[in-house]
Amino acid sequence: MVVAAPPPADDERRLESLSRAIRELDRELRASLGPADVAYLERLHRWNGRLKILGRACAAFLPWWIGLPVGSALLAVVKLVSVGPLGHDIYHGAWEHVPGAERFAMDGWQWDAPIDRDVWRAMHNHAHHAHTGTAHRDIDDHFLFARVNPYVETDPVITPVQWAVVLGCLGAFTHVAHMQYQGVFDALAQRLGRRPVRKEPVATRAALGDWWASVRAYTKEHYLVGPLWFGPFAPWVILAELAAGRVRDLALFYFAYATHAGPESPWMPEEHHSGSRGAWLRDRIAVSYDSRLPRLASLVLDGVDLHIEHHVLPRVPSHRYAEAAPRLRAICEAHGVPYRVEPIPVRLWHTFRELWRLRRRDIRGR
Repeated sequence: MVVAAPPPADDERRLESLSRAIRELDRELRASLGPADVAYLERLHRWNGRLKILGRACAAFLPWWIGLPVGSALLAVVKLVSVGPLGHDIYHGAWEHVPGAERFAMDGWQWDAPIDRDVWRAMHNHAHHAHTGTAHRDIDDHFLFARVNPYVETDPVITPVQWAVVLGCLGAFTHVAHMQYQGVFDALAQRLGRRPVRKEPVATRAALGDWWASVRAYTKEHYLVGPLWFGPFAPWVILAELAAGRVRDLALFYFAYATHAGPESPWMPEEHHSGSRGAWLRDRIAVSYDSRLPRLASLVLDGVDLHIEHHVLPRVPSHRYAEAAPRLRAICEAHGVPYRVEPIPVRLWHTFRELWRLRRRDIRGR
């Protein structure tokens, strides 16, 4: 059993100081949310709806060699914003108790995504954020063929199948990740006589039924009802929707893995307990990476390039991360906590190298 040893007195004071400084930064940023921030969110929501109509119209009515790529690109932006600032931030409670943002309260908001909001909140907010980097507690440290935590056992799908479907899974990340959240792959593991990721048994039919019930409305809107408004041009709209979904899913795969993966990350076994709040923050920062994107790309991608900020300030809207970043970096440096920033190409290279390294170790260990 691995349990964090009590820190020396000076470390304890340093970690308590780290916790106070980050708590103060969080309070200051949240207290400063006001009419300008709400107006930004309202504009984002309004323009996202307009872009959806425009993207579908481009795919339907422009020549296919122009309309399909343009329409797909616009719809990809719509899908990323729907999952990011208009979903991810809201379901973290970033707009709770902000005057004027009442309609963006997390209990009343329904995002436009193929993932059940309640399942996602349970898995992301309470599993990933509370236990980032801890084996079997952090739901995002494994995904079918991929894992970034060396303490996580081999995943439940047979190895030849993993590599046969790897590209397809990347292109359908939200759908497949949601199937994982719903327990579909745990049910498959049990049928194959393999160790499931979760502890409780899962019935295959029930897991698939829960998954389909949660994505049926999204599938109907994006691949049936919505495109049918364009009559005989509906197939082009469906193609644009499919292409846009793949762009979204590739970006979300980056969101899930490139912000965490690396052989130097201090991953933790299931039995690890940080202890104090300061130690918990230190551990979350230590397994996270930042990169830097252009401002507009960062906003569309929900501040994915400022992931350290997201881990320690999850209830701050992502459009304020750029403001928080230099202050959080100064706090980390003052308290001897690593704050790592790497270019995106380096992050992607390190991510896939780490996924391959762990995959090869699994194969050799059989």
